[in-house]
Amino acid sequence: MEWGTTIKARGKRWSTAAIIGLASSFGSITAAAETPAPAPAAEPAATSATIEAKHYRDIFSRRLGLFIHWNEKMTDYEGKRSPNKAAYYAAIDIEKIADDIAALGFDYVILTNYHGMAIMHPSEVLNKWGLGHMAAPRDVIGEMIDALDKRGIDMVMFTHPLLPSLFTPEAKKILGIEVINENTNYSKWNDFTNELFAEFAERYGSRIIGLGFDSTLGTMSKTSVNESPGILDLPRLRETITSRAPNLGLYGLLNPTELTEFKVKEVWRAHWHEPWKKLPENDYNVENWPSYREMTAVVQGLHWAPISGHDRGIARLTGEQMFRYSVFLAGTTVEGGGACWAASPYADGRWEKGVREAFQVWADLVKPVRESLSNVYCSSSYPVQSLLRLKSLPNGIVATRSTDDRKEYIHVLNPPAGKTLTLPAPADGKQFLNAKLLVGGAPVTLAQSPESLSLTLTDNSHWHSHNTVIVLETAPQTLPRKSLTLHCQTLCSSAFSNMKKWASPRAYFNRRFINDGQSQAWDDGQIKGWGNKGWSSQAKIQPEEEWIAIDFETPSTFTEVVLHPRQDAGYGQPTKVIIEVSNDGTSWTEIESRHITLGDTKPQHFKCKPQTSRYVRARTPEYHAYCDKNTGMYLVQWVEMAIY
Repeated sequence: MEWGTTIKARGKRWSTAAIIGLASSFGSITAAAETPAPAPAAEPAATSATIEAKHYRDIFSRRLGLFIHWNEKMTDYEGKRSPNKAAYYAAIDIEKIADDIAALGFDYVILTNYHGMAIMHPSEVLNKWGLGHMAAPRDVIGEMIDALDKRGIDMVMFTHPLLPSLFTPEAKKILGIEVINENTNYSKWNDFTNELFAEFAERYGSRIIGLGFDSTLGTMSKTSVNESPGILDLPRLRETITSRAPNLGLYGLLNPTELTEFKVKEVWRAHWHEPWKKLPENDYNVENWPSYREMTAVVQGLHWAPISGHDRGIARLTGEQMFRYSVFLAGTTVEGGGACWAASPYADGRWEKGVREAFQVWADLVKPVRESLSNVYCSSSYPVQSLLRLKSLPNGIVATRSTDDRKEYIHVLNPPAGKTLTLPAPADGKQFLNAKLLVGGAPVTLAQSPESLSLTLTDNSHWHSHNTVIVLETAPQTLPRKSLTLHCQTLCSSAFSNMKKWASPRAYFNRRFINDGQSQAWDDGQIKGWGNKGWSSQAKIQPEEEWIAIDFETPSTFTEVVLHPRQDAGYGQPTKVIIEVSNDGTSWTEIESRHITLGDTKPQHFKCKPQTSRYVRARTPEYHAYCDKNTGMYLVQWVEMAIY
């Protein structure tokens, strides 16, 4: 297989020149150009030409997730460990497991592939390095992707590339990681890792919606919060992956890094909720649990993986608790993914004691209101900040919306004492034509004024004990303008790194914020749900040209670009902006430009005659110094880039 086969499935092969021209989102152009080309990946053992290419943006509308972690410590239903990994992988009943996942109503699955010495598919890269024993002879990953896709379920592949403790002494010697300290040369390790992930991206990249990385990635890299010795070149690895599969969202269990842009909140036990370790370890009362802006993975069984017999299993939450927390996160995870429940079936498709039963109760509650929980976005009419408790939810509701914005779903989790629910006016200015209950279709009396919205149940209706969903039909003339950029892939010349050593890089500024539909900027340093600080270039001693670009995937026609600056005047503000278009990511044509007055915080509208292009970028050759007398650094910042 030649490089680019996967990308062709999306309609375009990315050339080396295009990648160098666009640059790795968190690396420099120089670093991308100097990165050695990884060795070609092997021809997949099994592929499906019928699977439609997946998209980066798909994860934003997924809300019902399952996290499966099959690793090197797995046992069977009775608690017996297989004599070797090959035997375990050979026994996995993929069709039965996929049937069960579909029956339970999950719309995406995170599946671990690479964990220590266990990889669930054949690998020419491992054979080349003399580590073929790490790979399964069966392509479990490819078969699972195919099986899930047939059932309309998407997949994120999860990896853990930094677990040296699990490697044998022989493998450590081959990979140059016998000793890990600041004097070690990690060139072999980086070459190996890049070749392996090139194989992952080439083989599966267009068939999955994301690639995830475990937390050790953050604590052992050069960009970690504790400044520990780096053993993995994250910008190089990102370029390796995105040059082959630019459609993938990249996820990390810690805050974003030079490699990842999305965070997955990991809840191993209840006290892993925020604020960190403040809840008791076994406080599984979800009414005390907070909301998050990012996908949240919660361990429901004994462990992430099936590491003991079924009789030791435990369902840490009831199905009713799972349902309420799923609804809660469906309306708050603006970065996509909702709640992802971590519990892994055994190879024969059975589950730990109590887990399958809890899932079934959850599924029975989801089914009648699924329209409001799957293929939806968080509401822009009633946004909810993160880190609010379910028991103290403002107005007692969270809301979701259909992806075309024509329906608003009000989830009444904490109902009022009477029959009338009174809400503030919608934050996005929507007006509604009518209201009804999603389950049963009974009408709900709607009264809307400039200040409020009231919803009253009829005499024969009542609030459900777990969740009442009211469907509002939006008046077409009040639909918000829908930006073509919403949740598209983005690229940039550089990205912000916090200057304080204790701060995780790009936790508050990230290229993923530039087109998430949120044009409000929070300025208190505490990013809480709706609103964020947007994208920022790197802070530099001398100003250098910077840019942020949108990739539509296929040419799209537009007549207006709107750039939203920060509302705290002057921070990261350019003096000149140039809007450019391209169809190949290399050759750019200017369509509009403008000088901006310092302190002007109004949205900047660039109107033009109809333009059709795949890429649109805002380039800033000139900009003011960062408005902080303590730094005097130069950077560019935008909260949102919308294109209409």
